[in-house]
Amino acid sequence: MNRALLPGLSFAIVQGVALAQSDLPHVENFDDYRLGPLAAQSNWETWDEVPTVDALVVDERGRSGRQSIKVVANEGGQVDTDLIMRYFPHNFEGCYEYTVYQYIPDTQSGETYFIMQSVYNHHGPYVWAVQVHMNAAAGIVEAGRGRQAKLIPNEWVEIKVEINFAADTHQIYYGGTPLMPPNASWKDAMNGGNPPQVGSSDWYANNTCCAYYDDLNFVKVECPGQGEPCGRRASLSAKCKRGGAKVTARLRKADPDTEVTFRVDGGREVDRRTDLRGKARARWSGLNRGSHRVTVCDLEDEC
Repeated sequence: MNRALLPGLSFAIVQGVALAQSDLPHVENFDDYRLGPLAAQSNWETWDEVPTVDALVVDERGRSGRQSIKVVANEGGQVDTDLIMRYFPHNFEGCYEYTVYQYIPDTQSGETYFIMQSVYNHHGPYVWAVQVHMNAAAGIVEAGRGRQAKLIPNEWVEIKVEINFAADTHQIYYGGTPLMPPNASWKDAMNGGNPPQVGSSDWYANNTCCAYYDDLNFVKVECPGQGEPCGRRASLSAKCKRGGAKVTARLRKADPDTEVTFRVDGGREVDRRTDLRGKARARWSGLNRGSHRVTVCDLEDEC
């Protein structure tokens, strides 16, 4: 399937055209589907309703379970996977985090894409907001802003998109490496004209075999700085161990003898009371491997 990856025009939203296909939170590990084409048995869709660009549910490999989603060049009756999940008209306010794990075997030599549109409708209009380019031939990953990460083959690698609609910012991570400059605008991303919403996610093969996806998690999270301050000199540090499966957070120089709540990735709350020196610590284990964001009071840190 051939289509432009960097559209030269942005379009206004056509109210009432796009229908919600999934609301948030959207969490899947794909183990409950039958093997074979995905869209035909779910509320996932294909680009412009073309039935032969579906992805495949496979048991060749899985991250948290037996199965995953395979985007293919030509397999199982599907040619050049272009898999869509629509989210608009969900009422997007505040901050959101989209994570999914991708596996690219070292036998791949082509280029494949993870994409998010702020506006998606079958047959248009479309507005691109995020485009992560995995170039196996060059061994790099990039998102169009000059920053690159090294492509990691033969491993499940976390792709994370953090969006703050209140502040009009977003960041994209590949394996914990940021691909955008700090405080990059969501509205001006790609060709610009992005409304404050996610219209769709888009897993595109680009005539390349193969890439696998698993453990999707798209949720609303607490925005940075929304908590109450816990001291003028307070600081937070987060440290990841075992590839991110364990996280330790330390709060220092906060107000003494004060109740605080630590959160990792917007959840998994840990309540603590600072000691007489303004220190407190929280630990988490059993987390998904990859990068994590810790918040406490009006502070945040990543590891």
